[in-house]
Amino acid sequence: MGAGQRMEHRCGARHPTRLAVMLVTVEGHRIPGMLRDLSMSGVFVETAGHRWQAFTTVELRQVGKMPEGLSEKPVVAMVIR
Repeated sequence: MGAGQRMEHRCGARHPTRLAVMLVTVEGHRIPGMLRDLSMSGVFVETAGHRWQAFTTVELRQVGKMPEGLSEKPVVAMVIR
């Protein structure tokens, strides 16, 4: 997905964002990424140099310090494409 292109979302409004994240595979591999776009039906996470197989299960984690009053809650997700 190049600069200026938008992620397709099936439901809900898209919200551009820029949040450093870590994707952790079931095998424990940690792949850094940047969360670029999100809605109620999905997110787009950009990863450099990693080729994903469709339907890979990953855990999505925020990188860095959480804002005061919030706690980190990893989200289980599935790679669609």
